[in-house]
Amino acid sequence: MTDIRDKFYEKLKQRNEHQREAVEAITGPVMVVAGPGTGKTDVLGLRIGNILEKTDTDIHNILCLTYTEAGAVEMRKRLLDYVGPIAYNAQMFTFHGFCNMVIHENIELFGLYRDFQPVSALEQFQILKEVIDLQPMDHPLKRYSGQIYFETRRLKSLFDTMKLEQWPVEHMHKAIDSWEEEMKESPEFIYKRRGTAKGKAYQKGDLKEATFRKKVVAPMILLRAAVDTFETYNKLLRERGRYDYHDMLTWVHDQFEENDFLLGQYQERFQYFLVDEFQDSNGIQMAILNLLVNQWGPDSDIFIVGDDDQSIFRFQGAMMQNIIEFKELYDPQVVILTENYRSTQNILDAASSVIQCNEERLVAQYPVYTKNLVARADHAASEVMPEVHIYPNWTQEVAALLKELTELHGSGVLQKESVAVIYRKHRQVEEIVHALEVREIPINVKRPVNILERPVIRNIMTILKYINLELREAGSGEPLLYELMHYRYFDISVRDAGVMAVECRRMSSRDKKAYWRDVMADEKLLRNIGIHNPEPIVALDTLLNTWIQEFEHFTLQELIEQVFTKGGVLNWIFKSPNRSWHLQLIKTYFDYVKNESERNPNINLNRFLEDIDLMQEHGIELPVNKILTAKDGIYFVTAHSAKGMQFDRVFMLGCT
Repeated sequence: MTDIRDKFYEKLKQRNEHQREAVEAITGPVMVVAGPGTGKTDVLGLRIGNILEKTDTDIHNILCLTYTEAGAVEMRKRLLDYVGPIAYNAQMFTFHGFCNMVIHENIELFGLYRDFQPVSALEQFQILKEVIDLQPMDHPLKRYSGQIYFETRRLKSLFDTMKLEQWPVEHMHKAIDSWEEEMKESPEFIYKRRGTAKGKAYQKGDLKEATFRKKVVAPMILLRAAVDTFETYNKLLRERGRYDYHDMLTWVHDQFEENDFLLGQYQERFQYFLVDEFQDSNGIQMAILNLLVNQWGPDSDIFIVGDDDQSIFRFQGAMMQNIIEFKELYDPQVVILTENYRSTQNILDAASSVIQCNEERLVAQYPVYTKNLVARADHAASEVMPEVHIYPNWTQEVAALLKELTELHGSGVLQKESVAVIYRKHRQVEEIVHALEVREIPINVKRPVNILERPVIRNIMTILKYINLELREAGSGEPLLYELMHYRYFDISVRDAGVMAVECRRMSSRDKKAYWRDVMADEKLLRNIGIHNPEPIVALDTLLNTWIQEFEHFTLQELIEQVFTKGGVLNWIFKSPNRSWHLQLIKTYFDYVKNESERNPNINLNRFLEDIDLMQEHGIELPVNKILTAKDGIYFVTAHSAKGMQFDRVFMLGCT
């Protein structure tokens, strides 16, 4: 234990003045504004260690809330260095994780959670679709051509925001009315000189009524109509015994507000509160936090860390509202970390010149504070300047980046420097990643993949579709048999599949229709028509026949398990050079089947296939992370995932 304490004090001694100020501030409310690369994770870990060192507080009495699971894992790793194995007992959660703990510890108070199940992406789409269907014929959400359910995605986003920000319907209507009135004063909608338009005279300062109706009134009519369907959405969720991801926050918040005994339990359990990535907090998270610390008021031992310039998950204005509310409620000690240990001064200055254009920054709202980042890394004085390249279009930007990356690989730079491409969304780099894979240039990337688009899953779905068609009408699945015979799991040669197709077509044209399955079951006939190896074809026929005949004795899970095992899919996967990836795909697929079976015990094959078709039709994915790693590979990371990482050379794609 002495070694751990020595290490803690050694680490603390190495911190700069402002970092030590934050670590030593263990009482009362504290707000740390931590710019990029200023060591905020170290500060959080060291502060927890300092609380344990200088007070008689147990680690169970310190609650640390983060925005992501990855953030919680990283913080625990750092804490392990400072306090030793007791770090495993630290109470570190995302806000959703904390609420989940509260619910499970008090399950008798949360009947909806006990009796309901989380809504799936498909179920949520179907509920949103019904929300639109229930509206009258002239409702703004209704469409009668094209994508008639186009508004479902925007409805989901709206309802998520209303729940997370605790914006009831009445509040939304008042906000819309206020915004409309505010827009009437916007220069965009005011005539700057007198004149005439369509035979009607107007004066300087008059409202551009036509433009205002098109750009303000019309969108707000749609928004008002959407807001009014919020309660319908919640009602349909309850009727189906479902809840969405954000309902957990709402339930815990409401119970804390209404049940003083429940709230008191957690106020008594936790004496210190730390919140990481505060810039990404939302209204209901802020409300839960306020309830937890309200018994101490302005003397609360609450410590928040964030950076208004790094707000990724939320729009800037709402984030600033939380910071302002925190300052007004708690009048905290403010510590601003400005010493950057990651970048060069030229990079920091260039980034600062861009972010200064944002008038909603903390330093703009509170001029008493300054936040000029100073480079302290070993390479801080590097004279390399950031470069801005402008291209006529997206295609040329991608082509130029691909050319540059290829040249870096060819010149051996990747063996000397870490190189990264940073972007906003994974789809922006799909073409580049594919091109680099084809050229066998090493890459490191973790990106979500829709398993429904992967060949092995598509093949399994086709087998299931064949079984389903044959169950409904014998022979109706025949058009799929030629494709099935080409699946490598069944070990049928391409030549034999082709001969089979030609002969069945010839026999059908000469006589009555020749059914493929009749031919497949007859080994002698197969040899007579020139099939070199009839055994795999006969085996496939036997297999399909068994699945169809025994269908009534299988659950959906058992049938799909039969396809995996008896159908040779697993055997093929174990022989595949990409077996770990393929196993990950079928595990994700089978987990989905199990989850759907639990949600709906009466689900059958036909309903399951219809649901999958609906998901594909409306772009609902079954995601799994595909991870590619390679020594000296180029890193592909989203802007959010890149937080806290460091590279020698960085390309930022799609910055417009």
